[in-house]
Amino acid sequence: MAYMEEQVAENSVDFLSLLQKAPEKDVEMLECEYCGMSLQAVIDSSKLGCEHCYDRFAENVMQMVERAQNGNKGHVGKVPLAEKEVLAVEEQLRILQERIGVLVAEEAFEEAAVVRDQIRALKEDGAGLDGK
Repeated sequence: MAYMEEQVAENSVDFLSLLQKAPEKDVEMLECEYCGMSLQAVIDSSKLGCEHCYDRFAENVMQMVERAQNGNKGHVGKVPLAEKEVLAVEEQLRILQERIGVLVAEEAFEEAAVVRDQIRALKEDGAGLDGK
């Protein structure tokens, strides 16, 4: 792996390109302990062999995802309409929970109570949150 690290440091090239051009011994040496799939096989097929491959090749998989999604680490694509509402509510909850933490730290307890009530209302409405 030293070869790849040196190339990244010296040339500022993206890692996936290096993986595809790296000496085969570096890429072939990385292998999943459970299914035996090598990193080279993952690169060639763009598929993982088993659920343990995600842990074994985590760094490499994230780089492949980023490259496939133009630098985004999270899912960037179509979302079923039913899920859009759930995701919007989850995002609202996340923002409100962050806000309540700040308000409590600032000892603004009355405002925190209002935010708490907003969180409860969102959770009661459900919108398919499955008890989150």
